[in-house]
Amino acid sequence: MTRGSPNNAGRRFLVGSMWLGAMLALAGGTLFASGQAMAVGTTINVCPSCTYTTIQSAIAAAGSGARVQIAPGTYSGPLSIDKSLTLRGAGADQTSVSGGSPVVTIAAVSAVKVTIEGITITGGDSGIETTGGTVKLRNSLITQNGPYGGIYVGGGTVTLHNSPVTDNSGSEGGGIDQSAGSVTLYDSPVTANEATDGGGIEVSGGGLFSIHKSAISGNTASGLMSPSVSYGGQGGGIYVLGSGVLRIERSPVTNNSALTPVCTHCSSTGSAGGGIDNAGTAILTKSPVTSNSATGGDGGGIYNVGMLTLKKSPVTDNSPDDCYPAC
Repeated sequence: MTRGSPNNAGRRFLVGSMWLGAMLALAGGTLFASGQAMAVGTTINVCPSCTYTTIQSAIAAAGSGARVQIAPGTYSGPLSIDKSLTLRGAGADQTSVSGGSPVVTIAAVSAVKVTIEGITITGGDSGIETTGGTVKLRNSLITQNGPYGGIYVGGGTVTLHNSPVTDNSGSEGGGIDQSAGSVTLYDSPVTANEATDGGGIEVSGGGLFSIHKSAISGNTASGLMSPSVSYGGQGGGIYVLGSGVLRIERSPVTNNSALTPVCTHCSSTGSAGGGIDNAGTAILTKSPVTSNSATGGDGGGIYNVGMLTLKKSPVTDNSPDDCYPAC
């Protein structure tokens, strides 16, 4: 066969194409057919003039391990995440996701790893719901979600770093409701939330709920009114049920309230635990419990019928009492 014949030219084209494909693979490039997910490590941009103008469309296009970079602005929820990825906003004061029931749902898949950075989650019936996987919130804000609370944890591992949970409402755990899995807070105050019980936090699952350098303050357990009975709120700041395990370190529990709704023509049960109502296991280290109240009830600071350990954690200036029956 002579040089330059059609067959030889075809071979050169095929070899060149194979070489180009190999170089692209080595450089981390990937060719995509329409509708295929992007490769691991890919960054997908979301903005009004980008290819992806909604966060959910970017999530759908992302491959496992991708990063979705979100420009400043308010974007619509709900978002559903069923793969490992990072959602990164321009900062909680610049990027927000609003609306949905909940705003963000993370699938119950143990292998999923999701990180949310620099985003405000707001305006939903609930903020974030997760029942599996590993979820990290960094430099974010969970606020003004209700009536089903700020964060619901039904499984998996959830960690908050510098991510306040504030001004949310729910029936159980207005700020955070943990029924399973484990939760850890670092520098993430839980403030000004409201619920029937567990105004700030409700811990009812067997996993550990750990709080580090995160104030629990200004939360309210409002109780419940029925036609015949007024039920006082349990755990203005934190409500720990029988299987719950709570560990608090260097985190003040202050100015929380458990209320008893006023009922003039029915019976009532008093509130309990303005700061903490503990029926499970609670260990406090260098975490003062001060200036909390249980209106019409007992245990302004701590109502304890479980296992309680206080290490350098004074319980003072609570109303009507500091501890019931005793600390």
